Amino acid sequence: MKKLIKKIMGTFSMLIVMLSIIWTAYASSYSTSYRFSVSVTWATRYFDGSNITFTSPYASSTPWKNNLNKTYNVVLYRDRIIDDYIGTVTLYRDESGTANWNNVWAGNYYFILSKVNDWVTLVDNKVTIKN
Repeated sequence: MKKLIKKIMGTFSMLIVMLSIIWTAYASSYSTSYRFSVSVTWATRYFDGSNITFTSPYASSTPWKNNLNKTYNVVLYRDRIIDDYIGTVTLYRDESGTANWNNVWAGNYYFILSKVNDWVTLVDNKVTIKN
């Protein structure tokens, strides 16, 4: 009976470890969307360190394309008592773009997306953010 209990407990412990590994990997990858005219600040999310990559497959401009202002900024901050500025990457509107930040610590981070006020709204429904 003791051997059976030990075997069950060992199996259960292994299951807990596997689930926590899967949950951590999942928790560090997000799919989201954006729609903004001047700027938007996203909710804080946990990343487990190493690198953070922001990918926007297509930042479309609505209601029209502005040929003078062709970029927008993706800014990354680490959420702390006094927030840490990690960096800014400039991406082009109306095309795919990727922003990478290397050698970041595990912790809570948030993004601010911004652009000039040109009466154009940027929209992308298939953004991915991951380690």
